[in-house]
Amino acid sequence: MLLTECYQKLATWLCSANDRASRAYLEAHLDLLVGEFEQFLELFIGVYSDSPNEQQRLRNMQLLLKDANARGGTQQAVRDAYVNVFGGLILDLPIWLQDLEQLPLDIFSACWTDRLVAIHKIRLRDAINVALANKQIAPAIVAELQYQLGNLFFYNSPKHSTSVLKTVVNYYQASLQVYVPEHYPLQFEKVQVALDGAYKNKR
Repeated sequence: MLLTECYQKLATWLCSANDRASRAYLEAHLDLLVGEFEQFLELFIGVYSDSPNEQQRLRNMQLLLKDANARGGTQQAVRDAYVNVFGGLILDLPIWLQDLEQLPLDIFSACWTDRLVAIHKIRLRDAINVALANKQIAPAIVAELQYQLGNLFFYNSPKHSTSVLKTVVNYYQASLQVYVPEHYPLQFEKVQVALDGAYKNKR
């Protein structure tokens, strides 16, 4: 492959508009997983030595390439590598879940009224039930919704009663049925930290 073609393909992936677009592009261009692209990416990283944030972003992208390659270099391997970093909602979502994704997710924001929290809990719970009944919805998507609902109960409850904490733990544990350490170590660690926090509040 010509150097300019290599550069253009790699640059298009690195400059994708969002993480989901980045994932889709890599799935469609699995040749980016071969060694020459990883070496070329190392040159990109060197160019940004005076920009630590950009350099770190590029290193994260490099780790994605390595992980997808280690998982087999297939489209599914790319999806799994992205889920490991970004969570299940990085996958393609049906329209009804895209609408849910547009709800504000900053659980510490002052705009979260009791009514908004209640509505979001109901919508997330309903979405989980529908997704569980739909075999076409990837389990990782359900796992991320369960994790988010656990967070919503934990961080937006006026007090952590035994009942609330049981609900929180149940949602986190359900998420861990999919986010297993062997397949999604970063997501497992994320949920495990949250679960440990919930257990500490139960004491």
